[in-house]
Parts: sequence; structure tokens; C-alpha cells
Amino acid sequence: KVPPPPPPAAVHPTHTSSSFPGPSTAVQDTPIRDPTPMREPTPTATTADGVEDSAALTDLSLKLYRCINRVTTLENELGVTKKVLSGVVLKLVSRVKRLEGLL
Repeated sequence: KVPPPPPPAAVHPTHTSSSFPGPSTAVQDTPIRDPTPMREPTPTATTADGVEDSAALTDLSLKLYRCINRVTTLENELGVTKKVLSGVVLKLVSRVKRLEGLL
């Protein structure tokens, strides 16, 4: 039996700037999706072809499980990245407006 893939690395939804230490004020809670639980493959016929089909199905099921979890991880990381970048853009816009006011 093949063990499930390791859990994804933790991504923290904070951003620090060299000008303003500390977490970004624009960062909000990002909904994190849980990995999809893996279903046990259903038993198939016990003939030689059935055993090979079952092994191939199990292999494909494991690959699908890994792909689904990878997509979930990437979607979660994208959500965090979007929040961080939106905070950085907000800071940049406010700085530009402040500098324009000084001119």
C-alpha cells in the first residue's frame, strides 16, 4: 500500500515591509480548503486481468488524489499571495498619493 503524500508546507498570511515593520494591515483571513479525503478503491474481479485493472485503477486513484491535493494547496497559496499583494499595492498607492500631495 502506498502512503499518502506529505502535507503541504505552511504558508503564513502576513507580509512585512522594510518601511513598515509588522504584518500588513490589508491581510485578511483567507479561507483554506482542506485536502480531499481519499476513498479506498472498490474491489474488482479476481481474474488476472481484473487484478491488473485493479492495480492500475489504484495507481491512477493515488495520482488523482495527489493532483487534487496539489491543486488545493496551490489555490490556498494563491489566495494568500493575492491578499499579501493587495496589501502591498494599497500601501504603494497611498504612498504615491502622499508624495503627490507634497509636490
